[in-house]
Amino acid sequence: MKNHKGQRLKVARKAAGLSQKQLGERLNVDQAFLSRVEKGLNDGTVTFWCDVARQLDVSLDTLLMEEPRPQHLGEPRRMNKLAILADYSAPAGLRALALDGTLVDALQISDAEWTQLAAVPLAPSVSKTGYLQLLISLRSIQPPASDHVATPD
Repeated sequence: MKNHKGQRLKVARKAAGLSQKQLGERLNVDQAFLSRVEKGLNDGTVTFWCDVARQLDVSLDTLLMEEPRPQHLGEPRRMNKLAILADYSAPAGLRALALDGTLVDALQISDAEWTQLAAVPLAPSVSKTGYLQLLISLRSIQPPASDHVATPD
């Protein structure tokens, strides 16, 4: 049986330039535990994997999926509020917006708009306010989404 999760953890840890000991300190687990996970001798909990994703700045998909989700060139990955919250590699400003439930409810941000917000390459320093400005800009240049397609007479 192959240990894909453990192998992906090891690759992500090394890509981040961390030793098992250094990552263990950040996660508050010992080096021996990380070694067992990397070797496939321990699976780790959901909380553990969420913490790993956050510390290594990778998505849970990167660590846990057997095969990456297919993405076609030029076609943005469909996003929604929950997908952004679950993706610890999502920009901090976008995650902050997704966390503000009152604002999200008031603005009624659609899944299509979350996809657009996530697809725009912005500097990592862009704040929640910056993403709000982007949303307003997107709304000002696009017609509202409708459930039906107009057909010519």
